[in-house]
Amino acid sequence: MKRTSILIILGLTMGSLLSCSGGSKETKAEDSEPSIIDKVSETAGVKNLSSLEDKVKDMEKVIKELKSQTPVSNEVLKAVLPESLAGMKRKEFAVGDASVLKIKSAKAKYEDVDERKKLKLEILDGAGETASAMFSMVFMALKMDREKETDTGFEKVVDFKDGRAVIKQKKDDNNVESEIEWLFKDRFIIKLEGDGFTYEELMGIANNLNLSNLGNNR
Repeated sequence: MKRTSILIILGLTMGSLLSCSGGSKETKAEDSEPSIIDKVSETAGVKNLSSLEDKVKDMEKVIKELKSQTPVSNEVLKAVLPESLAGMKRKEFAVGDASVLKIKSAKAKYEDVDERKKLKLEILDGAGETASAMFSMVFMALKMDREKETDTGFEKVVDFKDGRAVIKQKKDDNNVESEIEWLFKDRFIIKLEGDGFTYEELMGIANNLNLSNLGNNR
């Protein structure tokens, strides 16, 4: 992405903010607060804009490599799905093309005996034209420092293993649901969802997953 494109996006964002701010009222120069443009300029600045450009360039390099790569086989994906996870047996699994778009993926579901706790593991291979586009969205999301909190839960980007991960948690009086999503070897999107697990428990399970077979592209 060229610097001009980034500036255009920034300009459109500021325009949207201005249209929502009721900026039609006139105020005396000495009494007015800093304008939204001033605030955006101060927060974004040349340094942050350059940082964004660097992140986009990193993404473009990774995506270019992914587009030229061949997706892994079903056998490789299947080998990554353990027969048991966190002491729970695997109830079902599926591997292969996720859709007519030929995106290679794998998923497995795990449940305890009384079905009070559940896990779902999903893996998507970012190799290929379409899958690499999906990978790019997760790649950029993990580059941003962001956090969201509600009355029932939260979502934020945290350090995880040698990279970053998005973690989510939603809790009520009777249950807790968590999710963690991260990238493996700048190619695979890994997502683990837990019903009945806190985000700390889920991160521990994710940290112990054996993904070494994904390095075997056959």
